[in-house]
Amino acid sequence: MTKSTNPASWQAIIKQAAKITGQSQPKTSETAYALTFVLAALITQGHAVRWPDLGTFDLSRHKRRKGRNPSTGKPLLIKARNAVRFRAAGALKTAVNQ
Repeated sequence: MTKSTNPASWQAIIKQAAKITGQSQPKTSETAYALTFVLAALITQGHAVRWPDLGTFDLSRHKRRKGRNPSTGKPLLIKARNAVRFRAAGALKTAVNQ
């Protein structure tokens, strides 16, 4: 497998998944969108989502903190925020390093 700097397009992913599952591309796309919606809703609610052999998605809360403007050097406050964190499963790590 060669490394690519271009990410796979949504259409390419749907086409490959449709081929694997034997479903039509529109049905596969509909299922993938529904799955994306459910995952986003669960993560937003604070649930960790464990995907077997892929990894875990969860919410990482960053507190408000002090920082500096890199241009002026003046101190400023960086707002609190939430971010999605992904931790790869062992199976994915193994697959990537083969």
